[in-house]
Amino acid sequence: MNTTEWTPRIATADRYLDAQYLLMASATGGAPIEETLARLDDVRRSRVAFYSIPPPEFADTRKFSPKEASDAVVFLEKRLKAHKNEGLVQRWLSAAILPDEVQDFERAHGLEIDPDHDLVVIGGPAAASLRLALNARNYLRVIELSEIQSEISPEDIDEQKLSKSLFGLSNINKVRPNRVHYINNEINEERRDDHLKIIKNRVELFYVSRNTNVLMSSIWTPNILKNISAFVENGYDILSLSKSVLGRSAVVIGAGPSLDEQLPKIAAVQDRAIIFCAFKALRAVTAYGIFPDIVICLDPKQKIRHLEGVDLSRLGAFAIEAASNDELVGTIVECPILPFVASPVPLELLRAIGAVDIPLMATGGSAIHGAIQAALLLGCRSIYLAGADFGFPANRLYAAGAGSGDEFTVADDGMSYRRQPLDSHFRGGELFPVPANDGSTIGASVEMVQFREWTESRIQRAVELNEPAQFFNLCAHGAVIKGAPYVTEITLENIDNEQKPSIRDATLASRKVAKLRSKALKIRLQGRADRLRKLLKACDTIIDKSQRKKGWANDLQRMIREVKRCLEVSTLLNAHLIKLNEYTERVKDINGCEADNLILQLVKEAREAAIGLLAVYAEIAVRNAPPKGGQTNTIEQSPERGPRL
Repeated sequence: MNTTEWTPRIATADRYLDAQYLLMASATGGAPIEETLARLDDVRRSRVAFYSIPPPEFADTRKFSPKEASDAVVFLEKRLKAHKNEGLVQRWLSAAILPDEVQDFERAHGLEIDPDHDLVVIGGPAAASLRLALNARNYLRVIELSEIQSEISPEDIDEQKLSKSLFGLSNINKVRPNRVHYINNEINEERRDDHLKIIKNRVELFYVSRNTNVLMSSIWTPNILKNISAFVENGYDILSLSKSVLGRSAVVIGAGPSLDEQLPKIAAVQDRAIIFCAFKALRAVTAYGIFPDIVICLDPKQKIRHLEGVDLSRLGAFAIEAASNDELVGTIVECPILPFVASPVPLELLRAIGAVDIPLMATGGSAIHGAIQAALLLGCRSIYLAGADFGFPANRLYAAGAGSGDEFTVADDGMSYRRQPLDSHFRGGELFPVPANDGSTIGASVEMVQFREWTESRIQRAVELNEPAQFFNLCAHGAVIKGAPYVTEITLENIDNEQKPSIRDATLASRKVAKLRSKALKIRLQGRADRLRKLLKACDTIIDKSQRKKGWANDLQRMIREVKRCLEVSTLLNAHLIKLNEYTERVKDINGCEADNLILQLVKEAREAAIGLLAVYAEIAVRNAPPKGGQTNTIEQSPERGPRL
């Protein structure tokens, strides 16, 4: 069959038109209302598919054949018909006699709602009956306001109940924040807007968390590969330090603005309390004469500029996430390293390579979380939080001397912010008011809210596990943290009067994380590179055969086998796979031509990933090459095939 890029678009438009005509026939032909509503939902689903069609790609307009021109006209005609029919359906909905429990819902949402991918929250006396009706029609994500109301104040939403309800829904992290529908005619518009804002905020936390993992996966993989050699040579096991300072007090330092006024209190106890410090706060605290026992590095985008002017020899150790910036890891040579993994994604990659044994230390995305986990691991009893504002007191982002170079501005109305980190991508969005310890209200971004709630849940978890730790909050102008009461001073335990143990000495005496020697590591990495070359060859074969109009089904199976053996590539394909999955979920009945194009795009993505990773392995070989006069690694460069070890 002679197909063009318009063929799948025409097929999707036909499905949408067919659904529209079937609904019209049902609505005007006296069919039972249950059947008509089912047809309406079919229109909504096929409409989602229709509007999910990507724009056409004209690689070379000179090759725009008569067939492509004809198909383009056909698609345009069908699209115009579909738009005209939408108007007819909307007019029918506005006047149709519908069951009482669904009438307001149907007329309010028309064709805009997506039964498969949107979230519906229902309040009011008719909530239960409407929910039953929508569940019977296979709406996948529906909750009632009664499930998430506060027991103390029913007019308010209990955010913990909301999180629990959302977490129980199917694939909630796929719901976009703008795809939330709240139906409740029993409350005023202002209250309804407040509820909707809270619900959207919570949905956004799930969505942002997923997208963060997708964004980071392309950074995690090359960084981990480049860091393995340093971990084999200089990495120590943080688990070996378990209970090493049992019962002592600790100060966990973040880089928030309130740190400025807390530095004198921390300096007064640094010779007795164990000091844990987020990497971005390091320059600020060392400039004040405070030298932390453990510095936590979590963000893979943070660079060595945060080490400028810092005397590493006076620090205890660096607890470094395995996917941290490789230049940063390579710079820390005067201080022992305690590598850890904060996410299952890099952990699986490390296990596949099998060169180091690095523990998982879960966090919610903040170095403060890593510091709390480390403090609990080492057995600290009283844990004081400093610079952990989880918001923007006085519309500031960092303490003086921390995070230099980052730009942060708050809108004049205090409702939104713009942030351009020097090490990362631009971020911006809405600010949410949160109570501060001094009785004021400060603005907090979605991620700050998420960081605070992770901290609160970890504190609650410590209570549930009977961990003998108490938390205190030193941040007068920072956000209120449940489970960590605000205090004005650091009160030390009796055990803190004893000489403070050396974390550096304890680390150097602990077990190393290496499972291989340097020579064996080189052979292991060479084997990983050989797998990538096999994958690259399989991808090239598929692309070549597709261009020559030859079958490539068997070659695709071979490529899939090779991808399974190359976890490095799988992590880099996360973003594309999610995009592909979401598209195919919305456009369920794709034809063979469209399916082939999607698969070929995935093959090309895998090929580019393999070439990029081969370059990473070549860079590792150069870094680990013996001095001049010894045996060296050779690198063959090909513009198409990429570097070769």
